[in-house]
Amino acid sequence: MGDAGPDRSSVEVKALLRKLDPKTGSSHKDRVRLLNRFRNYAEGGGGGKGDATTPEFYDDDLPLLMLGSQSPTALYDDELSNINLYGLLQACGCPSSHDSKDNHQLKRSARNAMNLLKFLVCDFADKVNGRPVPLETDPKTGQKELNGFAHALCCCTLPQLALMKAHLHLSGEGDARGGAKEDCCQVLVLLITRHLAEDGETPQPLGIDQLLPTPVARKAFDTWLMQNASKAVQRAVKKAKADASGKGRSGGSNDKAGGKAGGSGGGKGKVAFDDDADGDVLGGFSKKKGGKKAGGGGDSPGGSQQDRAVAANKQAQGRQLEEMGLSLYQRKDKAGGGPRSGDEDGAPIKWTDSTLADSKVDDMIHTAEREKQQTAKERRRLDEEKRRLATRDPLQLRAKDFDLTRVQEHRVDLLQQAIADVEEAMTDEGIPIQAAGSSSSKKGRKIEGLDHIVSLQAQRDALEKILEGREVENTQDVGVSVDDANSDGVEDLSLLPSDDNFDPLLFLTLVHRNASFEQLQKSIAKLDNKTDNQVQRLQNLVRDNFELFVRCADGIELFNLEGGPKAAAAGKTKGKDDGPGVKERLDKLEALSESSSYQAKKSFKPLLDNTNEVRKVQSALAVLQRIGPLLQAPTLMRQHIENGRYAAAVKAYRRVLVIDDDNKIEILRHIRAKATEAAREARRDLEATIADPNTPVTNLLDGIRDLNELIDLDVPKDINGVGDADEGVFAVGDLSINVRNHTPALACLLLQSAHFSAAVEKLLKQAETSTQKIYNGETVSFDEDGGGAGGSEDASAAPSQEGSEKGGDSSKSRRDGGNRWKYDILEARVVATKRAVAVAKNWLPRLLRIGVAAREAERRLSARKRRPQYKSTQDGKAVHITSFEIFVTTLTPAVTHLVEHATFCALGCSNSNNGDELKMTFGVDSERRLQSLLRAPLPPAQSAKCASELADVWEVVHSIAASSETLRPEDDELEGRKFNRRLLEEPMAECVALAEDAVVTVERRRCIYAFDVCARSCAQRASGSGSFDGDALLSCVQKLSEELTRAEDCANEIEKGCELVVRRCCEGLASYVRDRGDAARLRAVAECAEALNGRIIDVVREVAYLTNGQCESVEEALAEDIMALEATMFDEFLDNICRHVAGCTKLGSLSFDREGSDGGLPGGAEASSPPTPFPAYLSACLLAIVRCRAQVDRALGDTTIRRSQGITYQYLAMATAADGVVAGICYELNERMSHMSRPQADRFGNELQFLMNTLRKYLSDDMLSVAENCKRMLFARAGHKQGGDGPDGLMMIEELERLGRVYVLCLGE
Repeated sequence: MGDAGPDRSSVEVKALLRKLDPKTGSSHKDRVRLLNRFRNYAEGGGGGKGDATTPEFYDDDLPLLMLGSQSPTALYDDELSNINLYGLLQACGCPSSHDSKDNHQLKRSARNAMNLLKFLVCDFADKVNGRPVPLETDPKTGQKELNGFAHALCCCTLPQLALMKAHLHLSGEGDARGGAKEDCCQVLVLLITRHLAEDGETPQPLGIDQLLPTPVARKAFDTWLMQNASKAVQRAVKKAKADASGKGRSGGSNDKAGGKAGGSGGGKGKVAFDDDADGDVLGGFSKKKGGKKAGGGGDSPGGSQQDRAVAANKQAQGRQLEEMGLSLYQRKDKAGGGPRSGDEDGAPIKWTDSTLADSKVDDMIHTAEREKQQTAKERRRLDEEKRRLATRDPLQLRAKDFDLTRVQEHRVDLLQQAIADVEEAMTDEGIPIQAAGSSSSKKGRKIEGLDHIVSLQAQRDALEKILEGREVENTQDVGVSVDDANSDGVEDLSLLPSDDNFDPLLFLTLVHRNASFEQLQKSIAKLDNKTDNQVQRLQNLVRDNFELFVRCADGIELFNLEGGPKAAAAGKTKGKDDGPGVKERLDKLEALSESSSYQAKKSFKPLLDNTNEVRKVQSALAVLQRIGPLLQAPTLMRQHIENGRYAAAVKAYRRVLVIDDDNKIEILRHIRAKATEAAREARRDLEATIADPNTPVTNLLDGIRDLNELIDLDVPKDINGVGDADEGVFAVGDLSINVRNHTPALACLLLQSAHFSAAVEKLLKQAETSTQKIYNGETVSFDEDGGGAGGSEDASAAPSQEGSEKGGDSSKSRRDGGNRWKYDILEARVVATKRAVAVAKNWLPRLLRIGVAAREAERRLSARKRRPQYKSTQDGKAVHITSFEIFVTTLTPAVTHLVEHATFCALGCSNSNNGDELKMTFGVDSERRLQSLLRAPLPPAQSAKCASELADVWEVVHSIAASSETLRPEDDELEGRKFNRRLLEEPMAECVALAEDAVVTVERRRCIYAFDVCARSCAQRASGSGSFDGDALLSCVQKLSEELTRAEDCANEIEKGCELVVRRCCEGLASYVRDRGDAARLRAVAECAEALNGRIIDVVREVAYLTNGQCESVEEALAEDIMALEATMFDEFLDNICRHVAGCTKLGSLSFDREGSDGGLPGGAEASSPPTPFPAYLSACLLAIVRCRAQVDRALGDTTIRRSQGITYQYLAMATAADGVVAGICYELNERMSHMSRPQADRFGNELQFLMNTLRKYLSDDMLSVAENCKRMLFARAGHKQGGDGPDGLMMIEELERLGRVYVLCLGE
């Protein structure tokens, strides 16, 4: 994890914050896992390994970690601006889903979040290869500097600190949702003592009332502070409270105590190190302040030669370290009272001589105190348990909650109450009340004997004696049971069995007065069993540990033996106080240990001396390792600058700033100078970075941030430098910009805006050059991808060899000889459009992000109430330029010019949406032929390529115009400025309108071109194959719906285009039918009918969806054209049917080819007549009708309905044919009626009746009446009064039906 950079830290912070919000769907386990993961990452990912290196963090990521979306970092970060992130403070105070108005609870993960917060602000320390990096000391306050997390927390305002809901952590009930009280209290101590204002520098102590709004929480904090915090922390909290209320007094001791409290984080039972007065970070390794007494240690000047050499070596090493400004210890004189000037070395040789050992001893003392407190607490608990058990009823007749102490406290009152109850009972029974001990009472007792035991008088006497403690006169009287003749008073007696003054009689009287003898007997049996069980357990204990008891007994016996030879010589006998030789043995052991120690010192003295030397060298190496990063800072800065890691270079430079300017150590001054030189180089590189048009926007934003931090560090100028006036000055075209006169973000916006304007001008010149070279006959190669961000030269023009040899005549002849140059000009316009769109898509979002960063910088300056130190001039006066002003004055004209250029290249000068002629952006001074080609609209193929490009331009310009409102400054920031009011209100409204107008125009052209192509193809298919291609029209409309972005504005073109396609299809079908017969007409009718009932409905629905219902008359217009063609074609078909049927109705000759035709009349006919064939004219007519039906069925089917009439085409065709047949036959019969004989009239009448019966469902009412009239006339001619309904007529009709059965079947359903 040692190579984890700040970018990785940003990713880790954002990954944590995205899951802290419970509304995102994260579970409790997910939040706890992510919190633990981030803690492991912050520790260096080593999991406790000794070589871990903590990662680096950006300064902006620390407030983001604490506050989430409420931090300033989230406001200008595009990735986080649209996301609601929970900060660590919000996670600490996240309410539980069970939270209610009366029961406030936290989520379980709030405890883990508070644990992480306490670790970061109190326990976190930067490490390099496992070695902690010491924090610097503030020279003003003498306090240790806070780490980055603690500084970010202490800079939060009170509303922000209220997010962690500290009062719920303190007032919780201790369950999983009660919070982390211990960690929260330590964080509160840090906030109270080390809180800062928003500028991050001014101390602003807080009172506990400001952080904890509830009295319960404040009381809990005070209790924790008294029990767990040191005196220094308590004093610091009190001082901060006084300062917060305006009553604080400045004091060095209190400030120092506050520093200790802040450094230790208010840890439980921890003692902060007391720094030396001179701020020496190595003061913890110096000797104790008590020191040794004079002459009490160290090598004397008169020592051996080896000792003097060792001392000289120590002094040389000490002088080398002092020359570097370092010291491993503080030299003191022999008395320990101050610095000494001799050559004696005051370095601590033993660990116990160092102040760190002293602090360890203090820690051990406090640990012992804590253990003692815990032991006392446990002892109190055990005593309480013992006391509770001792106050129970030993006879177990009372309940478990019965307390003997209550009876003990009120025993006098209870005795008096018992005496009163007895006297009341005696009064009720009429027994006289006598004083205890009277003669009559004695006499009565002698007489009554045993009965007196249970008498009320005896009970009263016994209770009074216990109460008053009077002497019992006759202890042998029956019924009196006391222990002594001189009994103590009731105040001296106890009811508790564990007390020495326990009185059984008092116990039974007050506790078990109403118990029966059986109950008392059972209770005594229980006590006996309990005593036996205790004896049995004691025996088992001795039996199980018999070996241990024997060994202990032997040891005791050994030490109890008589003393050694001295005791024997004195003739002493064994007694209780005799010393059993233990002292002598201890004296021998002590002498032996002293001898061993002397021999060890004598033998191992060189080794111990070498060990001391090694320890000193190790201390020196440790010091060098600790200051190694400081010595390596200039080299590291150079490396970071070469690799482009400017944030790391700025961080390294921060470490060097701890070296004061007036430092007298040469090596430190050299390090400071080299680091300053590297910082100046970093500033020059960063300024060049923000001025480079090819730098990615993310690198630009990083460079702006790093340059801001570097400027805040106030890098001094180079005193001996040459050409400082030219530093920070960059020229873009004819414009010269000094970035040091503006904030980094604003300078970057100015430079990038100038590059954008230069790129636009370059596009115009490039388009002018390309078209002119093409017109002159030179060869130009295009990069149709449009070029990159900077508008690089994408077209390389090279004159052809022939043109260079023949000059202008060759160019003129080439133009006159072909139109290839015209196509090249059109292609050049398409390429110019793509290049303009590429510049807009790359530059405008880039400039917007830089503008947002500049606006954020302005807001931060305004929030800090600091006037900007970067100014420009306007009308000879010094003014401050804003990002919005740059957008209005610089970017808006350039964007307008770019949009005009793209519009002119894609559309030309005519056919704009509002009717105005578009402005030419290039080619104004070219020849007339070239101008006319540039001003003309593009052909369909080239126009289709430009349509999507113009839509992209509008989308980019519209989004930039909407987002530029965030850059608008306050009204007071615009005072005294000269701006167009319309530009201030809508800075890019003209650009947006122009781009939208261009998009509408090119899409309308696209619709016209698309429908024209579709109409031509559909007309060709209709005239060639006789098909109405509705699918082509539908696919054309669907394709336009996918490609158009302004379909509602193109509604008129879409409607007219659909009508054009349908009209061309109808014209093609008419052309197809023109030289063909009825089959072609029926095919055309079928295509029209299918289109009306199929694809035309789909087309109308798609057009309505595309235009949002604006084309309401399109269905009527399309149906009108199709139905007109269908009516014409079908009417012509019906006319042809009528003409064809008319030729089939000829009756032929009226003569009969059979004998006795005259005798064939009724009454004169013969019995049998030869069979007659089916009439020929009927066969021809019926065959014509069947043929008509077959044609319609083959073309249209039998179910296709004519839309205009609602009847099937088959029925209409057969009805027309049937009416024509009947009309023709009736006309023929009427013409020949006068020449018919009666048999002929009768036969024709029956045949006409057969024809009417066969075609009745197809005949119209008029035609049926005509047929009926003709039939009546025929039957009248034949002489039939009943109209031929006789047997002969029916027989003939049946015969005709039999003969024409085939035709009847063909004409059936």
